[in-house]
Amino acid sequence: MWHTDGGDRVLEGAEARLFAEVLWDFVTYLEVGEGDYDVGIGVFDRLTYGQKISLLSIIATGLLKPDELPHKLTAVVEGAVAAVFNQLKTVVILEIEEPDIKSQWRKMILAARRETGANKLPKASCSDEREWFTEIEALSDLILWDADYETENLYIDKRPEEAQALKDFMGVSDDYFREVPEDLTANEIKTKLDEVKTLCRSICEKAKSNSQRNL
Repeated sequence: MWHTDGGDRVLEGAEARLFAEVLWDFVTYLEVGEGDYDVGIGVFDRLTYGQKISLLSIIATGLLKPDELPHKLTAVVEGAVAAVFNQLKTVVILEIEEPDIKSQWRKMILAARRETGANKLPKASCSDEREWFTEIEALSDLILWDADYETENLYIDKRPEEAQALKDFMGVSDDYFREVPEDLTANEIKTKLDEVKTLCRSICEKAKSNSQRNL
């Protein structure tokens, strides 16, 4: 389960499949580069390889397993979710620019958006990146409350009392930026990667099977 602005929830159906597919893609990229792969989310990109995989394991189980207890929302945890959605933007750009790849990212985004209640959507053939970024951000907003994970620099150079007053105003808890993710060993990384891929595979296969039955 996952804490969201709309209450505790777990991803299901097309939304779960999309997240599982892009998370699977993301951990594969990280595995190839042993963590040396940035997605433009500072709070995530600056972590070690082991810390990144540790966080991705947390969000995988939290968002895709209904029996998982919700994890506390901190900057690194929410930054990891944002990193996955940034990866989705990257693969959509690649799909638009390299049509020979024959990927299905735009179709999966549309399926997820329809299941979450959207109706005015672009066509699957739309090549306007901005249109797709809007749809991706709409899906991201169903999970992330806001972008507080990007605001750490607002507090760093202020006096303690000023920083606290700003945090109170912004609704940021004192320990939001303090969590340090576990830095996994090489063997632990391999185990977590296998677990995440297995979970993602099971979600994707279940979603595909349900989709075929509904045809």
